[in-house]
Amino acid sequence: MTAACERRGQRGSATVLVCGLIAVAVVLAVAVVAVGGAVVLAGRAEAAADSAALAAADSVALGHESAACAAASLVAEIDGAHLVECHVEPEAVELVVQLTGTSPAAFGRTVRARARAEVDLSGADARARSLRRGAAP
Repeated sequence: MTAACERRGQRGSATVLVCGLIAVAVVLAVAVVAVGGAVVLAGRAEAAADSAALAAADSVALGHESAACAAASLVAEIDGAHLVECHVEPEAVELVVQLTGTSPAAFGRTVRARARAEVDLSGADARARSLRRGAAP
């Protein structure tokens, strides 16, 4: 066989190799977008849980323990999440929120995040004392 015949047999092999490399690159890009979307969604859920727990703890500290879960639910809804669980104790609030991703990178995933906030009654006592002082003649 001559060199010209050998080259004709290998003709187009670079095209197949390049198509294979492009396919691998596309698969890797989709995987990176999927992982990135999951990380962002988890971060948003954690932020929603944290802010909802702080709202509930603030409500307890102000003496409105019965409205703590309602406050948490409202804040979670503002953040695009849904309150799933809410446990109010005299010194802490624990809750779970659920968030469903709507962006194309999230692929419609649903994630849950848990948060706990301690109730700081020292600020509420000081606030109540200052209100009493201000209201007294």
